[in-house]
Amino acid sequence: MDERSLAALAAEHARDAEFVARLKAIPTEAFPEQDSMSHEVMLRTLQQNLDNYAFKEFEMPVSQMQARMWALPICRCRCRSIR
Repeated sequence: MDERSLAALAAEHARDAEFVARLKAIPTEAFPEQDSMSHEVMLRTLQQNLDNYAFKEFEMPVSQMQARMWALPICRCRCRSIR
């Protein structure tokens, strides 16, 4: 399964949701400050991923800032000049 297929993205979303539930169940009162902050950052990051999934950004067209293909013509031009 391709890592960017709709099925793979849905599976990743399900894993994130499961991990958020597990992460929320961890009591952090006895954690040192740094560990507590790391827990909060991880939880916020995963929650943001879950929230973003509803907007279906993965269905948006690729922009010039996201496209990997922009590197290919540059690479080809440089390879031609090297020969």
